Amino acid sequence: MIEYHDPVSMEIVAYCLMPNHFHFLVRQNIPFGTTKFFKGVCGGYVRAINNAYGRSGHLFEGKFKMKVVDTEEYLLHLSRYIHLNPVRAGMVSAPEDWDFSSYRSIHENVRNDLLQTDYILRHTNGFIGYAKFVNEYDPGDKIIVI
Repeated sequence: MIEYHDPVSMEIVAYCLMPNHFHFLVRQNIPFGTTKFFKGVCGGYVRAINNAYGRSGHLFEGKFKMKVVDTEEYLLHLSRYIHLNPVRAGMVSAPEDWDFSSYRSIHENVRNDLLQTDYILRHTNGFIGYAKFVNEYDPGDKIIVI
């Protein structure tokens, strides 16, 4: 994944890779800055699966979905939604238990060259504040619309 990431074009704020889908929260710095990244990641994944299983053709149904994140509040809630995805799916009991997301890097202040965590940490008073924000999720929160 890192070979497709160009931090000048886009910055990855949060991600979560699930068995049947993925979530990326990115900041696009130039027009179409995410195109190369997603084309590379998705194309590489499809090639790997097709090679591994002796198949060909498309793997994903339809195009990926994008939403504009136009407020800091939405950015925070969306990052929390992404990090809680494996918990809601019943795959782990806590977001730090999922190996395939950016949560542990943010929560435990672990260096991750793919991530730009400033956007999240600046508005949650750091790593401890973000963990508290995620753990205090209220399912009645109506802000998230995916």
